[in-house]
Amino acid sequence: MTLASSRSRSGWVLRLQGDPFPLKFWADCFPERPLHIFEREGVFYCEADALDKLPDVKSICERATSLLQIASAVLRLWRSYITPITAECVMERYSDGSWGTPQCFLEISAHLWCSSVCHVDGYEQSPAELFVELADREERVGSALDDFASSSLDMPCLRRIAETIWTEFDPKDQEKAVEKMVARGLADNEPLQRFRQTVNRGAKAAHSPFRYQEYSDSMSLADAQEFLARLLERWIRSKFLKVEDRTT
Repeated sequence: MTLASSRSRSGWVLRLQGDPFPLKFWADCFPERPLHIFEREGVFYCEADALDKLPDVKSICERATSLLQIASAVLRLWRSYITPITAECVMERYSDGSWGTPQCFLEISAHLWCSSVCHVDGYEQSPAELFVELADREERVGSALDDFASSSLDMPCLRRIAETIWTEFDPKDQEKAVEKMVARGLADNEPLQRFRQTVNRGAKAAHSPFRYQEYSDSMSLADAQEFLARLLERWIRSKFLKVEDRTT
């Protein structure tokens, strides 16, 4: 009786595979729950509140893939290249602190800018933790980050993410949305207009990786990717500003 009680399942643990240095970056960005990545005896593991209540391994695989993909997209806001994370196996975690035997193997898909992961004023959590939590609460943020996790950030993908942001400011009039975004300080007008023209010009030309550069004033794909990453990060950060900060 006592043994059975002490061995009741309290959650799940993912064992991760990858080079220690990039995994250390993940662990630094997600030091605490609801998504917690940590090292134990030279091996990295992942625990998450979103996984603990799931009933079976199949559910864990599906939810973990989605969760780590969103986390990858968040980290991609600060690094143009994020080393792919592979979850070797999933194990039960018991109430007495022990772990069960490996039950399944799964692979988490991955994705040269490099900037610091600055804190968010007024919050003790890391930005990565805050962004992932917000993605779970707000469908628009989750959708934008899910697209941003794409293995190929081509022009159509960049356009789709930008439109997800624009619709929050004005669902019908893109020009008005741009004006509000500039007023909010999310981007300067000139580069924002240039980015918008780059991803919108011509049904085929703007979206072809071979033809979009025919416009002399268009952004290169690399510049458009970097601009969108900065815009996406500022947009998400703006959601954590206090009401009084927005009105000053």
